[in-house]
Amino acid sequence: MSRARTYLDWNATAPLRREARAAMVAALDVVGNPSSPHAEGRRARAIVEDAREHVAALVGAKPAEVVFTSGGTEGNNAVLAAGWDAILVAGIEHDSVLVPARNSRSQLIEMPVDSDGVVRRDGLLAAMPQVSGRRALLTLQMANNETGVLQSVADLARIAREHGLAVHSDAVQAGGRLALDVAELGVDYLTLSAHKLGGPKGVGALIIRGEASLPPLVSGGGQERRRRAGTENVAAIAGFGAAAEAAHRGRGCPARSRPHAGCAGAARAAGGAGAHDHAARRDCRRERGSPAQHDDRGAARRQRRDAGHRA
Repeated sequence: MSRARTYLDWNATAPLRREARAAMVAALDVVGNPSSPHAEGRRARAIVEDAREHVAALVGAKPAEVVFTSGGTEGNNAVLAAGWDAILVAGIEHDSVLVPARNSRSQLIEMPVDSDGVVRRDGLLAAMPQVSGRRALLTLQMANNETGVLQSVADLARIAREHGLAVHSDAVQAGGRLALDVAELGVDYLTLSAHKLGGPKGVGALIIRGEASLPPLVSGGGQERRRRAGTENVAAIAGFGAAAEAAHRGRGCPARSRPHAGCAGAARAAGGAGAHDHAARRDCRRERGSPAQHDDRGAARRQRRDAGHRA
């Protein structure tokens, strides 16, 4: 007799949320190309832009700062391959950061970590004279996919920016599990992946903040404000947006019911689970904006969608 299996490998991929599945199925029935100006195209465009707003809200970004990608790996590669003079990186980063960094022509400066795998503040300070006056990038993951250790991104980003560095954070393991705000973190670039927070596989986002810039990820079209050419994967983006909205509102967050690796595990550092798990639960519960604000945004989205139905 076979016994039912319990899936625990949430850091590899999280189960698809019901909201994401429903949004994807509905989007598959929308025939238009999001770049087309006719009614069908506008309906598809409304789906993409609704999702963009939800992903932006999840991390405290502006919708215009969200670039949809195929996942965290693409976003990381785009940032690391942007022709930096120097890249500051620790050996505990994911391969989608380490490999493009090593393949770049940039000088690599390895950041030391302590016995818990946390990047050392004094190591970053010691590296500053090496990058003075140069176009340099600090890349620092938010949460480690193997250990769950959290990095002090906001603190290290502040030091880096004071010395003129750009800052990138791979937040794939933290998005939708911990409360994130790109302004509070002080990063220029942040990468997300939908399937880590209950969305579909094969879609993600790169947040490019404010005045920060990158060469186009893909050239040959005007999509994503000319930052990534190619017709958008509307159904996958719809699923991503629905998962982001659900995570932002706290629906289905494990902290609301029982602990699991997807939330508490991402916040568990080596210094002891209890305090970090408590912080993760608190952060998962935190929501940005009141119900009235959510209702206002929903009304605006419905107006845009209705406009798309009027040919």
